[in-house]
Amino acid sequence: MTDIAKFRKIIGEIKTLKKLHWKDPKTSVWISKVLRYLKNEFGEDSDYYKQFYRATHGPVAVSSGTPDHVFQQSHLERLERYGGYLKAFLEELQEEDPIQESKFPKELKLHPKIVAVSEKLYRNKHYSQAIFEAVKVLEMEIKTKSRIRDKIGVNLVNHVFNKDHPTIKIVEGDESAQIDEREGFRFLYMGAFLGIKDPKSHSTPNLEDSAKALEYIAFLSLLMKRLDEASV
Repeated sequence: MTDIAKFRKIIGEIKTLKKLHWKDPKTSVWISKVLRYLKNEFGEDSDYYKQFYRATHGPVAVSSGTPDHVFQQSHLERLERYGGYLKAFLEELQEEDPIQESKFPKELKLHPKIVAVSEKLYRNKHYSQAIFEAVKVLEMEIKTKSRIRDKIGVNLVNHVFNKDHPTIKIVEGDESAQIDEREGFRFLYMGAFLGIKDPKSHSTPNLEDSAKALEYIAFLSLLMKRLDEASV
């Protein structure tokens, strides 16, 4: 699957190249990097690689006595043309595989506040940070709903979802089954902070598995939704 975010980053680098002098070797380095990326991603026989190679390796007319500003203008025009090729490639890829733009699967119907802080990070493959930001939002929502500001993490959860005098009731009722269910959710919320947010946890640092990251985020989304439905 093509990394759309990386493709966009490559295109965005053209803006910096336009500020350089036409003789600056950084432009050639960038061209080599793009060709290497296209070759690795699509293959040397792909139209993407071949078209960009031809565009960047064509003859450049040079005449003695030509003013420097003419070369500079030609440099800018070439960069504009390179960007045009890459943007066309990107549009074609998005048409072929629109799911890459969908970020989180729509069928999960994740909590909007989770989506707001985690979606872009997840799309850009910053999975650990996406999960961490989701836990932070959950913590803030618990504080807001309970109006308790002087506690954090597990201490906050144990206070808010206290078995005998809960500030927030995930489940209404005082029958043993309802109390047990509330206790079960208290442990789930504790797990979110002990197993995910705690910096000593080994579950999420440097996570590279997108599916596993999505499972963590979906779990946190569920806790957010149950919090929304809970009574105070």
